[in-house]
Amino acid sequence: MALALRAGWSWPLFVIAQFFGLCIQLFIVYANDFADVQADELNTTFNLFSGGSRVLVDGDISRVTMLRAIWLMVGLNLFIAFVLSVACNRPLSLFFVGVALFLLWAYSYPPLKLSYRGGGETLQMIGVAVVLPLFGYYIQAGSITGFPWIVGLVLLPNHLGCAVSTSLPDYPSDLIAGKRTATVFLGSIRARGLVIVLNWLSIASLLANPELPLSSGLQIALFPIVVTALLSALSKTAEPGTKHLLYFVFLNVFGVISMVIGLSIYFLL
Repeated sequence: MALALRAGWSWPLFVIAQFFGLCIQLFIVYANDFADVQADELNTTFNLFSGGSRVLVDGDISRVTMLRAIWLMVGLNLFIAFVLSVACNRPLSLFFVGVALFLLWAYSYPPLKLSYRGGGETLQMIGVAVVLPLFGYYIQAGSITGFPWIVGLVLLPNHLGCAVSTSLPDYPSDLIAGKRTATVFLGSIRARGLVIVLNWLSIASLLANPELPLSSGLQIALFPIVVTALLSALSKTAEPGTKHLLYFVFLNVFGVISMVIGLSIYFLL
């Protein structure tokens, strides 16, 4: 959204975009919980960032209620796309919303079910680092022309790393459930190393980005550099079920968010 300031700004469109963000997030949480309930029942090493909301596992709500909530969120997301297309002259909105819904379906549900077959982290990266930023820009600007793709590329590696990191706590149960996550495929130690390498790739891409002055890039990269150094120190002892892994995932998510905030502030100013 900060990138779209180049093309103008509308508070009503901003509010609609935030409402879409809320609805698509709730859809993802509900639909993932529904699809992964059997694997979540096996999970004893979950933490704040993994293992689902556990409302189905703990019996807080029924599967029928969850299914109704999923379809409600699908309806609200499609309604937002309709409003943007018809009332706000944003005809590509239905396409963007459709892609966002498809990515979750491909992640969690047959026949693709890539969170089990492998490649689920890539879908998360595409959704969070490409589709959502591009849609946010389109909502404000009314076009994808002018979107700084090279800045988007900066975010791809660390968002992939973020997806891998949030699967780390679930390694034991995912292994039993037959999920082919990156952590299951690589093993926990190598997956933690991959997260660190991907963070350094994003930092290097940021500092080498010709659209950003090096001084601005260094300011934006400061927190991610510190965080990634801390991840390296924690990596050896960050095993599933330990506090060190909770700290590892928290710091990694914080580092990714700090880079996004830094880039947003740069383009706002």
